[in-house]
Amino acid sequence: MKSIVNMKKTIYIILLTVLIIVSITVLQGYEGSSRQEQLVTYDSEIMFRNYMVGNTILNGEIHGSLVAEYIFYKDIVIVKTHYSKYSLRGFRDPNARNYILSLLNEEVKRVYKRGNYSKNEIPYPRYKSFILHGGLPYYIDPGFLSIDPVYRQRIVFSTGTNISILEDRRFKFDPGTGVLVESSIEAWIKDGKMTGEYKWVLTASSSSNPLHVLETTRTESVFLILAFSISIPTTLLAFYIDKRRGFRQ
Repeated sequence: MKSIVNMKKTIYIILLTVLIIVSITVLQGYEGSSRQEQLVTYDSEIMFRNYMVGNTILNGEIHGSLVAEYIFYKDIVIVKTHYSKYSLRGFRDPNARNYILSLLNEEVKRVYKRGNYSKNEIPYPRYKSFILHGGLPYYIDPGFLSIDPVYRQRIVFSTGTNISILEDRRFKFDPGTGVLVESSIEAWIKDGKMTGEYKWVLTASSSSNPLHVLETTRTESVFLILAFSISIPTTLLAFYIDKRRGFRQ
C-alpha cells in the first residue's frame, strides 16, 4: 500500500512540475510575440491645382476612404495603409490620371519605433517639406504627446533662386494611443511664373474610435494565463492531499 502511495505522489509531483514549466513557457512566448491590431478608416480629401510632378501638371480632386491597419508590438508600430474606395474629379491629362491611380492602388507600409521622436520635431521635421518628402506621421509615441495633442506648423522653404514653398500643417493624435486622429496639410509653390497648390485633409471616420484601440487585452490575457498556471497545479495538489488522506484512513 505504501508503495502505491509513493508512486502516486511521484506522479503528481511530475505533473505539477510539467504544468509549471509549460506555464512559464507560455508566458515567455506570449511576451515575445505580443501584438495588437486595430483598423482605423479615414475620410480623405486631396486637391491639386497646377501642381507639377516631373513633366506632369496635376489638376483635380480625390475623395475616398483610407484604411490604416495599426499593428502594435513592444518596440515598434507597423502601419499599413490603402484606399478601400475613391473617386476622382478632374485629372483630364492621361499621364496625370495614370500617375494618381498608381499611387491610390498601392499599399504603403511604415514602421515607427516607440520613443524614437524628439519633442522638438513632433510631429514632422521642420526642416523637411512635406510635399517633397511625404511620409505622413500616422503614429507618435504617447510619451511625447502633450495633454492637448494638436500640433500646428507653418513653414517656408526655399528650393531655388525664385522658388519658395509655404506649408501649413496641422496634426492631431489620440493622447492615449498615439494614433493619428486628424491631419490637414496645405502647400503653395511659387516660382515666379506659376503658383501650384496642394491640400490633403484626413479625418478618422465616426466608425473608428482611436480612443479605445490599444492594449486593452494584454493585461487581461496575462491575468488569465497566470490564473490558469496557478489554479491547475493548486487543484492537483489538493487532489493529491485528499487522496493521501484517503489512503491513511
